[in-house]
Parts: sequence; C-alpha cells; structure tokens
Amino acid sequence: MNERERQAADGTTGAPVWHPVLGTRVRRLFAASGATWHPCRFAYRLDEPFAVRVELTGVFPEPAVWEVSRDLLTGATQRPMGMGGYRIWPSGRHRGGPRLLYFSFEHPDGRVTFEADHTTVTRWLDGTEALVPRGTEHTLLDWVVLERRLLRHG
Repeated sequence: MNERERQAADGTTGAPVWHPVLGTRVRRLFAASGATWHPCRFAYRLDEPFAVRVELTGVFPEPAVWEVSRDLLTGATQRPMGMGGYRIWPSGRHRGGPRLLYFSFEHPDGRVTFEADHTTVTRWLDGTEALVPRGTEHTLLDWVVLERRLLRHG
C-alpha cells in the first residue's frame, strides 16, 4: 500500500502530513563568528506537492522557514537557480571531498548562506519524486478548495 492509499484508508487525507522529511545539519557561512553548524529540516507535503519547506534552526531568534519550488531545488542540484530572496547552487568538482549545495536566503533578520551535502539532498529529492512523480503533482491538489481560497481573497 502506498502513502496515498494508506491515508485514504485511515482517513488522514485532510490533515497536513509531511512526507518525507530530511533532518540534517548544514554549515552556515559568512557569519561573524565563523562557519557554524545548525539543524536544518527539508520537508515535503502531499497537500502542497509543488513546494519544499526548508526550516533552519539556531541562526535567528526563531526558526527560519522558507518554501521553495521542488522543481527549483531539483534544478539547483545541477546549476544555479533562484532570484531575489533566495538562490541555490551546486559546488564545483571537489578533489576527494563531498559535493555541496549552497543556499542563500533572505529573512527579516538578515540574509543567511549555508551549505548542505549535495548527495544527501539529491537522494532526498529522489524520494519525493518516487512518492509524487514530477508532472503528477496537480493530481493531488483539491481544486475546489483552491478556487474557494482564491475567490475569498480576490
């Protein structure tokens, strides 16, 4: 039984469920105190299938949360992506060292740049695509609810 079938069977399809979640540590760069390690969480929600949530802890007074396009994050594993408030790009070739993925995000308390292990993030993204293949995201959206939200705010 896949995740969607399990949720339908136990009646949890209406509740936000995070699948999968990657808990990792990232290294903050360009801090006055030098590079420091912080907990970071990447999460993928079935009810928001186009987005990835990135939550960084320990840098600002409260955890910092950004939502970025899953397609943008996937593309950034190969080439620089993003604009404005966030940019993501892969490192070049490393001699014997791990490949890295760099993130630069704006936050009301300032800009933060950090690096994550490229392989770890790429494997996690592969898991999200196994759960919801690219191009099928729209099948998970409740178009009636979205229409109501848009009309209510319009």
